[in-house]
Amino acid sequence: MDKITRDLIKNIPDKKVKLKYLAMYLNNIVAVSYRTATAGICHNMPENRMQTKKYIDFSSYIGKPCDLLINELSDSDNMLHRAVLYAVINSLTPLPEKAEEKNAFDFLSEEYLESRKSVFIGHFPRGEKYREKGFKADIIEMNPSEGDFKWGEADHILAEANVVFITGITLLNQTFSEIINKTIKAEKRILTGPTAPLSEKMFDYGIDIIGSIEILNFDKMETYWRMGGSGMKHAPENSIRILSLAK
Repeated sequence: MDKITRDLIKNIPDKKVKLKYLAMYLNNIVAVSYRTATAGICHNMPENRMQTKKYIDFSSYIGKPCDLLINELSDSDNMLHRAVLYAVINSLTPLPEKAEEKNAFDFLSEEYLESRKSVFIGHFPRGEKYREKGFKADIIEMNPSEGDFKWGEADHILAEANVVFITGITLLNQTFSEIINKTIKAEKRILTGPTAPLSEKMFDYGIDIIGSIEILNFDKMETYWRMGGSGMKHAPENSIRILSLAK
């Protein structure tokens, strides 16, 4: 088990809370224990492609203490397994008192970003917006779109970045530590997305701001997930709350 995951698990107040619900949708793993939480599963990652997708049946764990499933998955390198693990970890992690109802991107002003080199690990819409405005903003992706850099061929971009926006999915594919180590000039690193754990433990690993969500209306979101929904932008009204935690 990697050190970050081990520390996040160690920081859970009560791992014996029973798992009430666990489901895999097109783009999300959803777990309900202490609270409802998710972890993303990109539709284009190898383990999630329809021709190779292996559906996971963890139904036998429903109604049992979460630590049983954590122990089962803690050493797996399979991304779907890690997504289940992180959904459960997030569901067991109480929301910090310091968490603010604020988008993680809004902590840094455009005036600040204009004078710095930003890099987005993951194809965030905000990255496109900054590029259109003429900011020094690059996007690095495993499966790049036009104008993006491909992961593994962009170390020079990482080395010069002052502001680094990181998708929480990097915790699942285990590129997170590599990103931290390669962004040697970073002034700010922001970990964001529903997968991102709202835990102060992430500050010990080079993160300055964490952005994630709180599920407010499970029924609305369950319908949204069943229909393939994943992003926060199009979530049903009053069904989620965007939260951030700053160092």
